[in-house]
Amino acid sequence: MPVIQLSLTRLGQYCKKKADEKKILETLPYLGLDIEDQSGDIVSVEYSPNRPDFSSEAGIARSLVGILGIETGDPKYLFVPSKYKISVTGDEIKGVRPYIHALYAEIPVTDELIKQLITMQEDLHNGIGRRRSKVAIGIHNAEKVTNQIKYYATKDGNFSFVPLGTNERKTVSQILEATEQGVSYGKLLSGTFPILEDSRGNVLSMPPIINGELTRLAAGQSKLFVDVTGTDDRAVDTSIAIIAAMLSDASGRVQSVEIQRVQGSVWTPNMTPKTMHFDLELTKNVIGYDFTMREAEHALGRSRIGTYSNGSAVIPRYRHDIIHPIDLVEEVALGFGIQLIKPQGLQTSLVGLFSKRQNKLNRVIETLVGLGLTEIWNLSLTSADQVPQDALKVENSKSQSFEYLRSDIIGSLLSVLGSSTHQEYPQKVFEQATVFKSSSETVSSVSEEEHAAVLVADSEANYTMIRSIIDGLLRLTLDENDIVAFRSVSENTGAFAAGRAAFVSVSGRETGTIDIGIVGEISPHMLEKYGLKVPAVGFEISLEPLLKG
Repeated sequence: MPVIQLSLTRLGQYCKKKADEKKILETLPYLGLDIEDQSGDIVSVEYSPNRPDFSSEAGIARSLVGILGIETGDPKYLFVPSKYKISVTGDEIKGVRPYIHALYAEIPVTDELIKQLITMQEDLHNGIGRRRSKVAIGIHNAEKVTNQIKYYATKDGNFSFVPLGTNERKTVSQILEATEQGVSYGKLLSGTFPILEDSRGNVLSMPPIINGELTRLAAGQSKLFVDVTGTDDRAVDTSIAIIAAMLSDASGRVQSVEIQRVQGSVWTPNMTPKTMHFDLELTKNVIGYDFTMREAEHALGRSRIGTYSNGSAVIPRYRHDIIHPIDLVEEVALGFGIQLIKPQGLQTSLVGLFSKRQNKLNRVIETLVGLGLTEIWNLSLTSADQVPQDALKVENSKSQSFEYLRSDIIGSLLSVLGSSTHQEYPQKVFEQATVFKSSSETVSSVSEEEHAAVLVADSEANYTMIRSIIDGLLRLTLDENDIVAFRSVSENTGAFAAGRAAFVSVSGRETGTIDIGIVGEISPHMLEKYGLKVPAVGFEISLEPLLKG
């Protein structure tokens, strides 16, 4: 989850001194922000990737003044046209990064502003931009370029310019092979290279790889030119709107830029709000509170969403996350005040019971706790580096951190221990959760299985240690007639080391012999990948055979 640092002093200024530090700190969590740390005037907060507009201090302040009732309704942005014009030329660019939006802004550039812009830029790159594959952002000193700019693509690997961070010209091929940005993002291009160049031949950038050194941003400047290029027009449109709103809220004078395309010219940023039907009945049913329309409109206003007299909601251009009427229900709840919504007891004389299946799952959890392990809860959605290659990818994910459904649990546990290396050892954790796999036997083509996984990190961790844990679990959860067998793993399998792990199978009268998982030592490669400095052992098993009957 992305983390951003906020100045309580500046937040107080955004709030027009109508909220003190204590009130601001009390309110931030009700915006969906988790306070990670506070040191003097600076508070670090974690925000959801679903809210890319929270990638700047100004974006958070915009919502803060709304929830506090200082400024409500959808913010109004009106940008006059600038003299800047971008001409999109040639057919080659269509197949690489066809979309480009831009803005011009006059604002005093300080070290603090640069820091905030870079933080926002990287968060947008990694979130909505999918590590620059969908969106890449260039921020430039506008004083160094002419106002006539062209955007095109070349296949000439010998095309050269002075890239950011150097003082000498380099060819495109050299940039891709010898710079950190080229090595990291060169795979996004396949022999066709987008170029942003002014009428004097000065190269602003080669998106999504690197900017030119000529337009480097530095304190003391006062004119910005920002370009956003990409492969997804909606993501590009949202990103430029987020940047424009941030600069405008930070007292910048933002102006729009003309984009000349074959199909006609457009001016960007387009800050025209979107509209969506607001369903009052859905809101009342979901929240469980009998809102009047006026109360709901007031709550939406505190979430910085306006309303029309016909019942439509007015959604700011930078709100990439509102795509369904249920999202407006959440905004009403936030604007009304989550803390004011009281839970209602069920009016029934019936008594609920756990199913037999759930009782067995609870027994697994209780057994592992009894064996001295700490339970971990991770999300079912995770990133590519924590799942096997056959994991299921989610369409239209909001963040690279939540792109894949977990097909195993051990990767998530390794990530947990990798982030806990400063804690004392031994570290003994487990998780019981649902995993998801491709299946031709279900309507959704996805099967769900209950798994349990254990991981122990310690200087003395070995196969014998983890065998004693899995033996104890199976002895207390299997039927007395079931037979457990182990057979050696001859090659690296998933997270486990060859020759130091074993497949686990269970044989029963009715089920026959079924492989349920793997137990053993974690491979050195995986220890290095997750930053573990001590040996680790673990297992992961499917609980489905244990849940039958």
